[in-house]
Amino acid sequence: MSNAENDAIERLLKSLDADSDDCWAMYEEIGRTVVGRLLRTDRDALRTIAGAWIESDEAHAALLDLDIHSPELGVAKARAGRTEAVLRDAVRKAVFKEST
Repeated sequence: MSNAENDAIERLLKSLDADSDDCWAMYEEIGRTVVGRLLRTDRDALRTIAGAWIESDEAHAALLDLDIHSPELGVAKARAGRTEAVLRDAVRKAVFKEST
């Protein structure tokens, strides 16, 4: 691997560490690869992920609809956090299966 390639990889890794928007193309490609694999090998896991994604998306949309001074804001933030955790857990279980 050339120095230029190594430098490009290091820049990308730094962007990933910084949670930069510059990484969306990489996230999208990885996601497409994972979804394609799950479509072929574990549709139940993909169904679980899809359901969790829908719940998380709805919770975040409801949160965005609230005024910053709304008395419902705390409940909406908590729900969004819970649904996001469920989504991450579903992805983690499907992608990083424990060996038995």
